[in-house]
Amino acid sequence: MSPNLTDIIEDQLAGMDLKSLRSDTFDLGINYRNGIKSGSSFIESERSALVYMASRMTATYQVCSRILTSVRDRHDISIDSVLDVGAGTGSASWAAYEIFSPSSVRLIDSNENMILKGRELMSCTPELDSICTWDRQEIGSFRSPEKYDLVIESYVLNELKEEYLDNALKSMYDASGKLMILIEPGTSKGFEIIRKAKEICNKRGWDVIAPCPTNDICPLGNKERCSFSLRIPRKAFLKYIKNGDAPFEDEKYCYLIISKGSIPCIHRWPVILKHPAVKKGHIILDLCSGNRVYSKVLSKKDGDAYRTARKSSAGDTLGPEIPGNE
Repeated sequence: MSPNLTDIIEDQLAGMDLKSLRSDTFDLGINYRNGIKSGSSFIESERSALVYMASRMTATYQVCSRILTSVRDRHDISIDSVLDVGAGTGSASWAAYEIFSPSSVRLIDSNENMILKGRELMSCTPELDSICTWDRQEIGSFRSPEKYDLVIESYVLNELKEEYLDNALKSMYDASGKLMILIEPGTSKGFEIIRKAKEICNKRGWDVIAPCPTNDICPLGNKERCSFSLRIPRKAFLKYIKNGDAPFEDEKYCYLIISKGSIPCIHRWPVILKHPAVKKGHIILDLCSGNRVYSKVLSKKDGDAYRTARKSSAGDTLGPEIPGNE
């Protein structure tokens, strides 16, 4: 993780009582899993901002990095300026800096404790710190007169009251010059927010380019969700404060990428919704074409298509190499 974000976080914890931090991490985890009330935050002190940084920032950074890497690898696009909305301690900005090397990054958040901790972290990397500016603003009512190539939010829309969601998305879209990216937890609540955001995009005629193959209304039922998972290595301090022996954790997330014409509208292939079910001699894929969800079975006789499917995972797209694909 460049520029050594995990190591910087670990350095911040040097000399601290990790046993106490583990207890606080447990409490924060309960709040996170249970979901916070709309319009509220569970970060109410410098201590809770520290706990969030220690226990959550590695995972949120890695998710942001994975999504931004996919944008870089799949599309010929340059990003020179970034607006990080609801930046928290700056996970999305660290990822954008690593992947796109922008010349300017603006971070806004309503929580003073998160801003202070984020600034403290960035001061450890002067080259990143020198291109960043921080502003304290309410996410539900912010306005930006400037435009940015990339506007990104991560794990913050679930803190908004529902009536502010439309306004926040419009402000973000108006501020974006090329792309707007929304990232939320892969929970039922997180996906419900992403689903509502997709409906707002449809209503306003905005072009959603990922993960959805089309701009149609989401075909998933109310009890289903489109979320993905990323396996993240745990350093020793993370295993300790999270009270777990596993050397990794699986971070679930959901997201939308909206283009303002920077990425041309091309044919988009069905996306894999769940990790493929590999059986003896065949594989089962759960796919979304944008307007319907369906299953497809491939066997060894399908040759390259079968081998491609075996290497795939949730979130990947499968194109014309799959027989009968749409």
